[in-house]
Amino acid sequence: MRIRDHRHLLTAAVAAVAVTLAACSDSSVSSVEPSANALKPSGVRMTIASTSVTTATLFPQYDNVYVSVEGHRIVIPAYSICAVGVSGYGPGYWNAPCAPQTAPITFVITTSVNTDGSSRVTVQPDVRFAPGKTVMAYMKDAVGARTAGSFIAYCNLLGCVDEGQTDPQMTTYRDASQGIIYRRLKHFSGYNVVFGFGDDGSSSSMNKATMGAANARSGYITTVGLDGGSTPDAPSPAADPSGFDSSH
Repeated sequence: MRIRDHRHLLTAAVAAVAVTLAACSDSSVSSVEPSANALKPSGVRMTIASTSVTTATLFPQYDNVYVSVEGHRIVIPAYSICAVGVSGYGPGYWNAPCAPQTAPITFVITTSVNTDGSSRVTVQPDVRFAPGKTVMAYMKDAVGARTAGSFIAYCNLLGCVDEGQTDPQMTTYRDASQGIIYRRLKHFSGYNVVFGFGDDGSSSSMNKATMGAANARSGYITTVGLDGGSTPDAPSPAADPSGFDSSH
């Protein structure tokens, strides 16, 4: 499949994690560190996917926003990615302080649509985020946004959980007017981070025994491996979605 990224810069007002300076990249062009004059640390690098697979090199000292072809959005503030390989990884670390990643890090982000119409996004590699920063996932899902009880769950090979049940900072919120369901993320987990829609027996409705078949989940996050640090331990209000651009 042909992969294309488009890069351009936009200037706008700063508000929370709203866009102040945006850039889209073309995978046919090598990623180059932006000059200090071209992109200030308070600015935003925006990657807008035009195909189902995007290889995006993020410079963690800047705010970064990824927008999928379906319109899902991941917002990663500056200095929120914990230093890879030395920060610890697993539920016991989600709220632990960490030194920030400073070197560029490349993510491979893949989106797909199942035959039943359910969508998924996978992100590699796994990292965790500094607890003092708010990383957000906004899922473009009109049905989930207006369905009471829908949520974005985290899954690993042992099953799925609603992380908001044990950590209120990861509670799922819904905005029916914009057709989005969203919550805070404290990690990209394993080799796969998967958001899927539906509850119809497809791959997006796995582990019903763990989650309960009646749960109307609008998304899930799955981990199938670890690559972000040491062996895992045993087992703020969400950002306002006003920055969500419904045109994407």
